[in-house]
Amino acid sequence: MAKFDLNEVTEKELVDYFRVSTRLDRAVELVDFVEQVAPDIYLVQSASKPVRYTVDVRAMTCECPDWTYRGSVNGIPCKHIMAAYLIAHRKAPQ
Repeated sequence: MAKFDLNEVTEKELVDYFRVSTRLDRAVELVDFVEQVAPDIYLVQSASKPVRYTVDVRAMTCECPDWTYRGSVNGIPCKHIMAAYLIAHRKAPQ
């Protein structure tokens, strides 16, 4: 985990770091529920609803409300984008 010198980091940077950390933890929990349906296109199960969201990992977009209302504005990917990205960029077993 990155260490912060609180004299050199802004409050916004710190808040963004923890927001991304939390989303990444949630994304890891979703990787078993990611299905590739086309090149760069994935369906990711919602963690709280019986619905799957379409994620485009090339465009870094998602149909979920979090991305629609917040992520597309602040640029922080939602957990569904992160989960699909983890699957799309996983290393092949050796």
